[in-house]
Amino acid sequence: MTLPAAPSPSPQTGSTASRVFGVILMIIGFLLLSIAGLCTIIFGGMILSEGPSAEDIGLVLAYAGVPMIVGALIAWGGYALWRSGKPK
Repeated sequence: MTLPAAPSPSPQTGSTASRVFGVILMIIGFLLLSIAGLCTIIFGGMILSEGPSAEDIGLVLAYAGVPMIVGALIAWGGYALWRSGKPK
């Protein structure tokens, strides 16, 4: 009578380094997104209190919108990197 073979441990395909780097990228992205968002709220509020014009609002969104998009993309890339480092 033969005994069944013990199940072999599954190899971990994840990488700790990619998970750590992904978290660092997410933190940087969320910080950039938060700072740019606060800038938009503060300066947008100041412009709206003085009487809004389309040119002024466009200027605020142009200067703060680009860093917000970049921050969101960095955070998204960090999340994707973090997910790819998880063991399967």
